[in-house]
Amino acid sequence: MSIQIKNEDVLFGLQEKRHDPILCRVIRWWVRTFDGIMITESWRPKKHDNDLHGVIPVRANDVRSHDFAEPELAAEECNRNWQYDPKRPDMQVCVFHAVCPKCGTRHSSPHRIKCDKCGADITYNWHFHIQTHPNTVRVG
Repeated sequence: MSIQIKNEDVLFGLQEKRHDPILCRVIRWWVRTFDGIMITESWRPKKHDNDLHGVIPVRANDVRSHDFAEPELAAEECNRNWQYDPKRPDMQVCVFHAVCPKCGTRHSSPHRIKCDKCGADITYNWHFHIQTHPNTVRVG
């Protein structure tokens, strides 16, 4: 089992800001279930409304997905085991998505390598956004 941190900004975000205990449980589950993790984003200043990376306690971490042969299946496994908020069953703990580095277009599953809008390469922008809510529960 290994826990890797993308860079020092991510490390400092993990060390300097308090993280939601439920998020910590989900991350621990992720490490044990998939035999490791690469955390690519932790706390950061808010980039938009509802940015769970920028709240205290921190309620979102991003995890590298291109280490997985079938990332959609990993996201599904997480969401089978964790429910974001029973009052909002449409919300998920694990969101597998990408944001185009060129035009900012957001992409969700199915996985693809080119941006739908501008054609830029988004291969390495895919990631798992792991998010929690005060009502998040383990269901698996």
